Order: sequence, then C-alpha cells, then structure tokens
Amino acid sequence: MASEKKKSSYISGRESRKITRFNRRVTRRLEKERADANKDPALYTTVMKNPDNVVEFDNVCTYFFTDVGVVKAVDGVSYEIPVGKTVGVVGESGCGKSVTSLSLMQLLQRPSGQTVGGEIRFNLGLGDGKAYNIVNTPNAIMEKIRGNRISMIFQEPMTALNPVFRIGQQVDEVTELHHPEMSKEDVKARTLEMLELVGIANKEGVYNMYPHELSGGMRQRVCIAIALACSPSLIIADEPTTALDVTIQAQILDLLQNLKNKLNSSIMLITHDLGVVAGMADYVVVMYAGRVVEKGTTDDIFHHPSHPYTIGLMRSKPVVGKKVEELYNIPGSVPNPVEMPDYCYFRDRCEMQCDKCAGQYPPEIRISDTHIVTCYRYMDGGEVIGYPKSVDVEAL
Repeated sequence: MASEKKKSSYISGRESRKITRFNRRVTRRLEKERADANKDPALYTTVMKNPDNVVEFDNVCTYFFTDVGVVKAVDGVSYEIPVGKTVGVVGESGCGKSVTSLSLMQLLQRPSGQTVGGEIRFNLGLGDGKAYNIVNTPNAIMEKIRGNRISMIFQEPMTALNPVFRIGQQVDEVTELHHPEMSKEDVKARTLEMLELVGIANKEGVYNMYPHELSGGMRQRVCIAIALACSPSLIIADEPTTALDVTIQAQILDLLQNLKNKLNSSIMLITHDLGVVAGMADYVVVMYAGRVVEKGTTDDIFHHPSHPYTIGLMRSKPVVGKKVEELYNIPGSVPNPVEMPDYCYFRDRCEMQCDKCAGQYPPEIRISDTHIVTCYRYMDGGEVIGYPKSVDVEAL
C-alpha cells in the first residue's frame, strides 16, 4: 500500500523536464498573444448575450501550469452578473472563487496561471450590447479597464495597502491614472470626497496617515474608497469582512450595499459566510472543485437547495436557538486537482448517489426559471442546458 502511494506521487526527472518544457512552450505563446497591443480589435470585441448583464462568464477555463502538472483551478465555469445586482459566490477554500475574479481582472499569477478557454464578456455600457472578451483583451486595454470600470476589494487590507505610502497618495493614484486631465487639487478633493463617502469622519487626518496608524475597519474602508474612486460598473469584493469583528462587518456590508445603490454598480461578492450572502446577495453561485454546481436566486439556494454539496453547506452552518451535539461536516475530501476524475467531482463524498452517477460529469439542468443545478437526480424532471467543457491542454 505504501509503495503504491509513493509511486502515485512520484515524478521522475525525465517526466519533470517534459512537464517544464511543455509549460514553457504553452505559456510563452499565450503571453505573446496577450501582450500584442496592436492586435485586431475584432479578436477581443464581442456582443453580450443579454445586454442587462455587466459580465458573462461563459465556459471559462483557467489553469495553472505547475511543476507537477496542470491544475484546473477553474474548469468550465458559466454564470452572469446582472447590472445593479449583487451575486454571491460561495464554496470552500480552493474551489475557484477568487481565481474566477482574478481571471476577470487579468491579475493571475502569470505566466504559470493562464485563462486558456471560454469567454468573459464585459459590457462596455454603450447601450448596444458591445463587449470585450477579457480572455483575449491585450494588456494595454486592460490597464484602462482595471481600477476604472472594474475594481476589486482584496481580502486583507493590511497587505492590499502599501505600508510606505500615505493613505492620500494611494487613493490619489487611482484617480490620477485614469483621469490625467484632473489637477492635483481636484484629485485631492475627489479623494477626500471618497474617504467621507465610506464613513471616515476625520478625512483630512486620515489622508496624511500611513496604513499602520489605522484600525482594520478603517483600512478596509480605505480599500473600498480606492475601489470606488472611479465609480466602476462592477465591484469585486473578495472576502471583504474576513478579518473584521462582527460589528465592523455589519457596518462594511451596509456601506457596500448603500454605495452600490448610489452608484448603480454591480457587486461580485466572494465569501465563505452564508449569512453574509443571505443578507446581501440577489443571486448565489455555488462552486466546488473549479466548477459551478448550483446557481439561482438567494431564495432558490437558501430555501430550496438541490445539489448535495449545497445541502451539506446548509447543514454545516450553526442555527441560532437549535442545540446540537456537533455540527455536520461533509465526509471525504476534494479530489486531486491535477488528476480530476471523469465523473461527478462530488460523487465520492456524496450521500445521495444514484445509478446515473457512475457515468460522465453531469450536465447543467434547469429545474425552474431561475434555478440551475448540476446533478443527475434532476435529470428526469428538468431541462438539460449543456455540459461544462474542459480544454485539452495537449492541443495548446
């Protein structure tokens, strides 16, 4: 048994060199294509399927080319973010939530991390449905979108802020970059306005402070001010309240909700906290092992959970007033991301298996107008939409 385990995790020198050569060849080609600022706009300009969406993820595949093989971190992910709505993305650590958002921002750890397939359509807001396919958009165009049209609030404010620059300089930088026509006085006035907008009373004092002089909640408010400086159409909030106490969490979430309504922005809320999602999100996307297993309105997911994984998540959260000996936990563990099985990724942990689960990975099945689930148990009563598609890395 021990020898089999050793053999399964062992890579010879020859295999390692082969993997390295393959990774270098593929990533060089992908980087060269993306860096071409003079490429034909027709290669990255497209049309939204629904003009009422700000972003559409369509079978997105983001892989990491590592020394031990290709890790399919995001593999065939499809969902939409409507204009002016909040979409909560939930799932355990490593399921691909943050990698999906980094794919949209083109902030992956490159060259090893690459979006190799699918489309990420970002609405240009011109009223005619025209969009950029972010997967193919060159760096020069992304620099104009990132921070201006799409902004991100990162997980940990202490590491997101630069410790050697004052707060004012860091907020000023965003406005100066995207609005070079503004004078220094106008830029500072805009920064003070944003600091006041996020609930900082002593805006003049905070403008001249360093990050270490602020509390966690204040630093998070500064991160939100940076994200909102250019009034983006989409705000990506990646675990915005993880490091904060409960009282400050509530304040930050209320602030985000109010600012979203004031700016008519959309929010992509990435979190582990189901309570936060229930209170803020209009739609919920549940991810597992790099794929979407269920999506629908907040009411669909919380009152009618259908996928066994979603049901397990709901059972594992504590309920106020209900006493239990121990919290439920989903048995088993996530499969190896380098060698994913060709059947349902959750099958080996599932307590609701049926005969069809022995077949290929299940399709997306529509069980109501707004509710979609990836599970064979609904094959007979629902409408099959399609199968998530992986990219054959050997063909790259």
